[in-house]
Amino acid sequence: MTKVAVIGFGFMGMTHTSNILKNDKLELIAIVDKDLDGIEKKLQSGSGNFSTGDIDPKIISRIHKYPNLDECLKNEHIDSVHVC
Repeated sequence: MTKVAVIGFGFMGMTHTSNILKNDKLELIAIVDKDLDGIEKKLQSGSGNFSTGDIDPKIISRIHKYPNLDECLKNEHIDSVHVC
């Protein structure tokens, strides 16, 4: 299983997150976004002009979140990142 982090949780970050969660060969282990408090709000309101699909907030609540990539890399073993 490839361990993935998503960097940036705007429209494209949510789109990539949704697709990662649907792929049984990928494991989302971290989200990096400077606005950690805004992640949950973005899930409720969406971001951008188009729907990114449904992302279960319960799943996202279990994912580690970091304000910057350095902190993420200190704590996680990541195989791949999606820069969004």
